[in-house]
Amino acid sequence: MTILDRTIIRSFLANLILWYLAICGIIIVSDLLTHFDDFFNDEATVNPLVAIASYYFFFCLRLFDMMLIFIVLLSALNIVINMFRRNEIIALMALGVPPKRIIYPILFAVFCCLVGALWLRESFVPRQIIRVCGKSEFFTQKSPRIDVIPTQDEWTRLKIDGESISIDGMRIVHPVFTLPTPWGSEPRVLRADEALWQPARPERGEGYLLRGIQNAEAFFAEGAIDTAGNARTPRQPDAGAEEALAEAPPISEHEVAATEPEETFDPKNILVYAPGEAPGTAPDESFVLCGVPPRYLAVGDEWLGYASTADLTAALRSMSLLKESDLLNQIHQRIVKPIADIFPLLLALPILFVFKDGNVYKRGLYAALAALLYVGTGFFINFTCRGTLPSSLCAFLPMIIFLPAVMILFKELDRC
Repeated sequence: MTILDRTIIRSFLANLILWYLAICGIIIVSDLLTHFDDFFNDEATVNPLVAIASYYFFFCLRLFDMMLIFIVLLSALNIVINMFRRNEIIALMALGVPPKRIIYPILFAVFCCLVGALWLRESFVPRQIIRVCGKSEFFTQKSPRIDVIPTQDEWTRLKIDGESISIDGMRIVHPVFTLPTPWGSEPRVLRADEALWQPARPERGEGYLLRGIQNAEAFFAEGAIDTAGNARTPRQPDAGAEEALAEAPPISEHEVAATEPEETFDPKNILVYAPGEAPGTAPDESFVLCGVPPRYLAVGDEWLGYASTADLTAALRSMSLLKESDLLNQIHQRIVKPIADIFPLLLALPILFVFKDGNVYKRGLYAALAALLYVGTGFFINFTCRGTLPSSLCAFLPMIIFLPAVMILFKELDRC
C-alpha cells in the first residue's frame, strides 16, 4: 500500500466518521427531546445517563445499518470533490496517475466497512435483537419486563402467549399454548412455569421444552397430541353413554364399523410430546414442536429486519412465521445488500472524472443524482414488483438495469 493509498483511505474514513456522527447527532437530539421524560421519570431504576448511553448505542447500530449506503456515498463524493477543488487530482493525473488508481483505494475502504457491517448485521445485532428493538423504557429498569406478543404458528396453528420473555430471549415465563383442535372439540390449553427454546436435533425438530406443567396428568391422560389436535389414545365414552349403547337395539356389522371412531392420531406429526416421551427430556418435562423463536415473540415483525440470514432461512424451512414470499424477499435482499451498498459508488465516482464540466460541484450533483436514481429504482422495484416477480429477480434487477452504465463509465475512465 503506497502513501497515496493510505492518504485517500485515511481521508475517506475521517469523512465517514464525521458524516455518521453528524447524522446520528441530529437524530439523537431530536429523539431525546421526545423521550426525555422516559429517562428521568420517578419509576426509572437505572441511572438516567447510563440508560441514555445504552439506549442510543443500540439506536445508532440501527441507523448505521439503514444509512450506511448514504453515508458511504457522501464520504466518497466529499473526498473526491475536495481533491478536485484543491487541484490534487490534476496534479496526480499530470504525474501519470490514472483516475482508477484514485478510485480503487476508496472502494477498498468501502469494502472493509461493508465487511464490518456484515458482521454487525449477521452476528452481533441478532444476538442483541431485544435491546436493538427495545423502547426507551426497556433501558430505564434494572429488570425490565419484556411482554409476549401473542403469535400463531402458521404451520401448526399453535397459538403462543405468556407472561414475559427472559432478557436473553431464550425463555418464556409462564407460557400459554393453545393447541389446534378437531372440529367440534373444545380447545386444549397447555400452561407451564417456563418454556425453554431448543434448537432442532436429528431425532426431533425445534421447539419449546416445558417445565412445571400445570395439570400434567389430566392434560396428558390420552398421551401425545399431533398437529391436527388428535390425542394418541382416543377419548373413552363415559358410563352413561356405555349403558345407553347397551340398551340400544342391535345393529348390523356394517353399521358398527361406521359408528366406531377412527384412529386419526398421526405419530409422524407429533405436536406436543407427553412428559418424558421426547428425546432428551426428563420425566416431568414436555416438548412442544414450534418454529416461532422467543425473540420473535419479544419484538414481533421487527424480527424480520434484524434476524440473521441463517435465522431467516431456518424460518423459511419451518414455514411457521410469515409468508414464503416475504421471507424469500428478505433473504435475497440480505444476500445482495453488500453489493447493493457499494454499487452507487461504482456509478457515481466515475462521473466526477468523465464529465469535463469545470464546476466540480455540478459534477458532484450529477453523481449524487445518478446514485439516488439507482437507490430509488431499487425501492420502487421492491415495493411494486414484490409478489409479481421472483424475489431473486427483484433483488438483482436494479443492478442489472444500471450495470451497462457502470461498464460504460469505467471504460471512459481509460480515456481521461
